[in-house]
Amino acid sequence: MSVSHTRQILIDARALISDPAHWATGTMAKDDYGDNVPGMAQDACRFCATGAVRRALLASRPITLTLEQPEQACRRNAAKIFGHVLTSLRSKDSAESTRPPR
Repeated sequence: MSVSHTRQILIDARALISDPAHWATGTMAKDDYGDNVPGMAQDACRFCATGAVRRALLASRPITLTLEQPEQACRRNAAKIFGHVLTSLRSKDSAESTRPPR
């Protein structure tokens, strides 16, 4: 990435959060209702600094996918989500098993 491109990304990110009403804390992005949303979500309107930079960066690059890429991305994300769910359930089970009976 060239220096001028990097500079433009930072200028665009700063524009996203120049108004304090467009700031978000504790998450990359929020919608008008204050709910957490993905940074590239169409209804995202408040951003943390990192979320603003990511939004500006992704908005500056055209995204092209082949037909195989969405399927691969879905499989990869499904595997991640499934792994997180299993880990969460195991953590919950182990926490309940170490809790003293009432």
